[in-house]
Amino acid sequence: MRRQTLRSPLLPEGTEIISQPIPFEACSAFDKFLVYASSLVVVGSPVWFYGSLVWLFRKWRHYRLLLATSRKDQSICSEDVLRYQKLARRYGVALCSVVLVSLWGPHRSPRVGEWLGVRKWRLWRAWMNYIGFAVIQDRGNCHHDSSSRTHEEFDPLTSPAILAFVPHGIFPFGLAFSCLPEEGYESTWGLFRPVVATATKLFPLVRTFIAWMGGVDASRNAVSRSISTGTRRIGLSPGGIAEMFETYPKPGFHQNDEAAILKTRNGIFKLACKHNVPVVPGESPRLCVCASSSALTRIIENLQVLLWCDENAEKSPTAAFHRDSEPCIKDFHCFVLREVGTSDSISTKNDVCDWEYDMAPRRWT
Repeated sequence: MRRQTLRSPLLPEGTEIISQPIPFEACSAFDKFLVYASSLVVVGSPVWFYGSLVWLFRKWRHYRLLLATSRKDQSICSEDVLRYQKLARRYGVALCSVVLVSLWGPHRSPRVGEWLGVRKWRLWRAWMNYIGFAVIQDRGNCHHDSSSRTHEEFDPLTSPAILAFVPHGIFPFGLAFSCLPEEGYESTWGLFRPVVATATKLFPLVRTFIAWMGGVDASRNAVSRSISTGTRRIGLSPGGIAEMFETYPKPGFHQNDEAAILKTRNGIFKLACKHNVPVVPGESPRLCVCASSSALTRIIENLQVLLWCDENAEKSPTAAFHRDSEPCIKDFHCFVLREVGTSDSISTKNDVCDWEYDMAPRRWT
């Protein structure tokens, strides 16, 4: 599908809208009901799923004990013995079936997801209306001298790439709604496989949806294998869930600040250099995803980040994304971070002055 882009005088130069923001009025009462209900079902899946296993086990054990007692007690009629036996068998079969399905999970095949048309479900339309999903592309400085592949050679919809979404947040909504709903990726960055933590397997429904999307375990070997085979397109949140602890109310952060952890998170760049694929960075403040489709083959040279050191946080470097700037579109507050390949790029704390720090949201630095 070909990209259709729009421009706005409220956006910085070099940026364009590739997925228009959804009006607030588009979110109906039914949409909100679907969002709230699905949130309770999915987020609460460990409670009701594992709770049901405990309930089935207790029922099975209860009737097994009754069956054993009734066989020893001659006063109990044979009909009660048969009833206890049937109930114990039913609960035992149900328990084994649930355990086997949860462990083996043939329903988690991506083909099952395609057969069910999971990417086109009405549920995702409700979520997109609720969060006001929008995507803004920033081409950055296209005129700098670089040996990386040109923009014409890089197709954001099909070319091999590592898509990096920051920040992660408590739940990685930016990453999730960029790869699950067809509307989220069809005209923006194309289909890709999400990289997820192993702990997500503890969430039954989440695990199923991830499997339908062709999810990749967040281990070095698994990620390296996925980026070297197939479409060679993956998406991840480099900072992980730890990013939510590196912002407000931590000292040095404003309540509208966001942070992406960079310290000891250089594996993404090593993989990109190893497999010769570009990193496509995207920031998702308030789920308004700003994506840069710049082809960055020489990662260290062409993609740098503003390292902001909190004096009260043991010199932990983070990339600061402020959301206090002028609204980009209607009532959206969106920051577009651009690629930097020129000599005035900011790479260390000593190079950062107040003016450059305030301009960080407008450029990849």
